[in-house]
Amino acid sequence: MCQRGKLARAKSRVFDLRQRILPSARRLCLDLVSLNRQKDLLQTRLDNAAHLSDLYAKRLATGDAGILEVNKIDLEQLTVRTEVRRTDAAIIQKQQELQALNGGVAVPFIASAYEAADDLPPFDGLLSEAFTRDPS
Repeated sequence: MCQRGKLARAKSRVFDLRQRILPSARRLCLDLVSLNRQKDLLQTRLDNAAHLSDLYAKRLATGDAGILEVNKIDLEQLTVRTEVRRTDAAIIQKQQELQALNGGVAVPFIASAYEAADDLPPFDGLLSEAFTRDPS
């Protein structure tokens, strides 16, 4: 009988631990999805800034643009590059937190799209169900 009690307590502790860890892991995964999406957008901005920088460098060489425009575009490129690095650092931090929650085992996580939400039933159906369950 004592063994069953110990087993039940151990199972209860495992269950409690899972109930504390799972919401944290879910939050981290949602953060990672957000950061991965942000990184994708920043990468597009960086590609556009690089293309624009090349274009304006050519225009500067032909005299169609001034050095001020070229410097503004180069500054934008530098700013976006810095944002990409910050986002990469945040992704690494979140992945390390997720790994710590997983007992030190790395979790490959590259998703950049949120899970589709379940469709809600029509409002009329919910309303009629609420009225049928109402005890008063």
